[in-house]
Amino acid sequence: MTPDATYQGITSKGEQVWDLKNFTVQVVENPVVNRGQPKYANITALDAAARATEVLADPRFGLFGQYCPVTIEQGEDSGLIVA
Repeated sequence: MTPDATYQGITSKGEQVWDLKNFTVQVVENPVVNRGQPKYANITALDAAARATEVLADPRFGLFGQYCPVTIEQGEDSGLIVA
């Protein structure tokens, strides 16, 4: 998905700063392929979405306070799991 970003300026290091409002991480899983191979340690779309939220919002990682998750949703679309 392409986020809407608003330009905020330049940091003291010369890096561009963008404000991402309504930032969405979307994970799509084909469960027939992903879960059909028991010898591999596959994760579900919901597991991947939860991990992405952890990396973006957990105090142990560098983005804490910059990303504040609101919801995690999961649904089905044409046989694919979308989280």
